[in-house]
Amino acid sequence: MLHREHTNNITPCNIKDDEFFGYINTTPNKVVRIFAVFIFFASTAVGQKTDYQLVRNLNQQWLCFDNSYNSYTAYTENLHQNSRMIHFWLKPEQWKSYYLLLHLQEEAYFFINHNIQKKIPKGRTYFSLDSLAKIYPRENIFVSIYAHKANFLKETLIINQVPKFNPNILANENTKSRAFQNLLKSRASIFLIVLLSVYAFMRQYDSKLLLAYLQVSKFLQIQRRLDNPLFLRFFQNSNVLFLLIYIALLTTFFVILEAIAPSNEPFVLGKYINSLSAYKLSWVNVLIWYLLLLFGLVGKYFIIFFTSNLLGLSRLISIHFYEYIRITHWFFVPLTATSLLLCLHFPYQMDYWYDWLKYLLLLVYIVRLLATTYNINSFTEFRKLDFYSYLCVSEIIPLLVCVKILFFT
Repeated sequence: MLHREHTNNITPCNIKDDEFFGYINTTPNKVVRIFAVFIFFASTAVGQKTDYQLVRNLNQQWLCFDNSYNSYTAYTENLHQNSRMIHFWLKPEQWKSYYLLLHLQEEAYFFINHNIQKKIPKGRTYFSLDSLAKIYPRENIFVSIYAHKANFLKETLIINQVPKFNPNILANENTKSRAFQNLLKSRASIFLIVLLSVYAFMRQYDSKLLLAYLQVSKFLQIQRRLDNPLFLRFFQNSNVLFLLIYIALLTTFFVILEAIAPSNEPFVLGKYINSLSAYKLSWVNVLIWYLLLLFGLVGKYFIIFFTSNLLGLSRLISIHFYEYIRITHWFFVPLTATSLLLCLHFPYQMDYWYDWLKYLLLLVYIVRLLATTYNINSFTEFRKLDFYSYLCVSEIIPLLVCVKILFFT
């Protein structure tokens, strides 16, 4: 009834019958022109015909949160054109034989009753209201759509069917999503097994070395480790093995972060080299990340080495590099383990967890800066100007570069 009622209200034009027949009773030339115009518009309408029929347009039901009233108000284009979140009420049971069409001009996040459900790509996305009615029977749901840019939502419609020109659009999206989730879980399982194996091997090979890097009781007590020979042989014997494991730990985290990141995020290597876009979560991608992080570690050592020698602080080389590795490793163990467990248990929600992991990564970098500064400053006394100049080059500037990459690219 609802479908028939709304479709009957749609008329091809607003010309009254009397006026139309009045035109026909005019001269033959005018009749020919009228029929020519009529045929033109009819052919245009056929060419633009969609494979679905509009049941209800929900654009008039949009709501926005108005801070001045501290409540939800009706969407007004002049007042809310910069809003990045739009809401509306929907009762799936009432429309369960139809589909919800969302036409987006930017990718966005779909919420139901303030709980995130999924990320919606740019373009048209269709939801079966029958499926929603089974989850929320006899219940009004509060739908929210959030995007990073304003003017992202073009239309929200209830339609009678999914367009026939692409009947498998929902099935294809769901299939791709399930395939990615299965691949993500598979890779996370392999990464977890590999990390547990290499750490078990390291514990058997040199347990003293591993415990020195993981010891919590001496986290801020550097004086007790001054006689530790680890300071003097970073690239020798067991330390080389530990550094390779350390790079594997970081590689695991960044491969996961790249896999769940949107395509325009800085962690996605395909953003910079198109040929790498097809290698996400592949072993080629893992190898590339491993080599990048290995070169980054060597580059960090040379930054510390040249800056400390330039400012006459060569005593800091060993202690600074050791503290940099130890503190980073100490924080990345729980961070990487958390990301792997999330992939195993909540692979369908990793889009949501991506932002949290990104902020946690920034927090780790800030805490590492503070802890490293405290530890190397307590090692001995330095001229304040030399020390802060050295710290600016070796730690503060790299941190600002990371902030720029994380949030402003």
